[in-house]
Amino acid sequence: MSRTYVGKGTLTTRLVSKYSSVENIATGNLLRAHVQSRTEIGRAAEAVMAAGGILDDELMLQLVSAKLEERKVGQVRDLRFE
Repeated sequence: MSRTYVGKGTLTTRLVSKYSSVENIATGNLLRAHVQSRTEIGRAAEAVMAAGGILDDELMLQLVSAKLEERKVGQVRDLRFE
């Protein structure tokens, strides 16, 4: 985890291409997928974002936890904090 624009995505892409058993988990992509799929998490996130708010830690943890439960092998996490 690190700040924006330090190369997390670039490094993640390299690692994923080198190690086929590793998956990139990008929270932005997860959010968009949940909103588009109209999941419970997606609907909650969409309501907060539509109001101009920032998603709280609990909702983000639910989002990431749901993804981690899908696959139990190596993962590279592209997480941003400010």
